[in-house]
Amino acid sequence: SPAIAFASAKGLLSLPVNGTKIRDFGGSDGVGGVEKGISLATRRGAQVTTPCDGWVVYAGPFRSYGQLLILNAGGGYHVLIAGMERISV
Repeated sequence: SPAIAFASAKGLLSLPVNGTKIRDFGGSDGVGGVEKGISLATRRGAQVTTPCDGWVVYAGPFRSYGQLLILNAGGGYHVLIAGMERISV
């Protein structure tokens, strides 16, 4: 099981990559809705790591998102990381 329950980790998780936040969770998506995640701009080839423990549900290409990683973080929570050129899990 994860080292810390995901629900208890609020405010303790680091971003998965160093970069500039270009969209924030809950902000306007520009077409009348709200963002359901965050988007980061980073340098090409930057190393992305998961912000929490979890079980890999999916790792591979997905539509126009590039490589997608879905982690089951436990407690009914899932973490999605997309836009990567390649994945090593």
